Amino acid sequence: MLRNKSTKYFSEIADFFTSDQKAILKILELYRTMGINSFHIGVKDHAQGRFRKMDILLSLLLSPIANTGQPKNGQIAGWVKQSLDAEKDVLYRFINDSRLRWRSIVYGINIKLMDRIGIHKHSEACLILDDTDFKRTGFAMEMVSRVWSHVEGRSILGFKGLFLGWCDGKSFLGLDYSIHRERGKNEKYPFGLKPKQLEKQYHKGRPVNSAGNKRIMEADQKKTDVGMSMICKALLRGIPFGYVLVDSWFMSGKMVQFILSLSGGKHLLGMGKMDRTLYKFQDKDITAKELCNKLSRKRKGKWNRTLHMTCIQVNVYLQGVPVCLFYYRNTKKGPWHFLISTDLELTPLQAYRLYARRWNIEVYFKEMRLFFGLDDCHSRDFDALIARTSVSMVAYNMFSVAKRLNSYETIGDLFREVAGQMAELTLSDRIWSLILDLLELVSKIFEINFASLIQSLMQEADSDSKLLRIINYSSAHAA
Repeated sequence: MLRNKSTKYFSEIADFFTSDQKAILKILELYRTMGINSFHIGVKDHAQGRFRKMDILLSLLLSPIANTGQPKNGQIAGWVKQSLDAEKDVLYRFINDSRLRWRSIVYGINIKLMDRIGIHKHSEACLILDDTDFKRTGFAMEMVSRVWSHVEGRSILGFKGLFLGWCDGKSFLGLDYSIHRERGKNEKYPFGLKPKQLEKQYHKGRPVNSAGNKRIMEADQKKTDVGMSMICKALLRGIPFGYVLVDSWFMSGKMVQFILSLSGGKHLLGMGKMDRTLYKFQDKDITAKELCNKLSRKRKGKWNRTLHMTCIQVNVYLQGVPVCLFYYRNTKKGPWHFLISTDLELTPLQAYRLYARRWNIEVYFKEMRLFFGLDDCHSRDFDALIARTSVSMVAYNMFSVAKRLNSYETIGDLFREVAGQMAELTLSDRIWSLILDLLELVSKIFEINFASLIQSLMQEADSDSKLLRIINYSSAHAA
């Protein structure tokens, strides 16, 4: 029985070492060529420190695939122990460090990834701005509050995550993010919490100019203002894009004016609301719903064969800025929906197809939660939440680029293959450790020098020996 098991294990190890088409090698090659050591993360290694900050960072970036897509705190600590032989305190000190410049780390890697896939000028690429819920259960977490969930239609305990993504129709990359709390309208219960609940929250001191303190201040700013700031950062860092896509929650006259003020002829395309916002049409102020009813009564709608929808296109002014409204309806008696674009040259078909890319960020949120542990950090420290979110974003972007370079159908397919091969790698490491123990025991029993035994095995004439391949692999790693 034991012999059969050993044969199976040797077969698995041999398959790992002889294969040159492993997906995990492509992921690791991306990490290797990113030159992460050259990034300025805001923290210097201590002279007496045993573990370099970049080694800890690289171990964290590999943690999602090492933990099969569910990188909980305990599992990450176990992975750091296995990969670096470091205790959990090393991990916690790192992710709780408020000096780490995670925004710079993410952008630095993203720029290198874009260079890797050859993207420099891309007028059809889009920035996508959207938010998502970070649901929590405990009141002791730093900065936690009650936030309004548009998905659940009620107030929940947690955070709001605002994300900025980049999409060119082939790949999606997460560029930037911020995490927010909401004060609420009830002055007796700020942030939707009772005074005793607020007192139980975790607090810690941070240097005034530290990256962590800036994130704390950012958490209380308006999401629309932070979103505009993130778009400016993307533009200043040379991220190529021609359009900014937003849903109805971020569409406003202020956002329209902001996007048009950017250099390079950028445009905004977003979903509009059938609310009381006034548009100027033929020198008269009118709401979007009233305008739609007026145009539909005049039979201005045209059937689009490609979209299988009735479409109405009309130019109006929003707070003195010329914009184009695109109305769409699936059925004759169905409700109308409309898009707002600052690009007056778009057709209804082009506008619809372009806005359809916004769905990529919804898929991004789902895959980030499913495979990369986006919402799995329940640390009390807000800095740890920032660190874990940044790690998840970088890991996703690595997989997104690997998918593009190697023609995988989905991120999920690539993730499952890489995670399986990571398990295969850790299995081979454990078995090689057992083999070394066994060889050392044999050398003691037969009173043979251990080094001489290894040398004699490596001089084995059979170059196809599975054991020889294992020893050569171990020697390469030891070097």
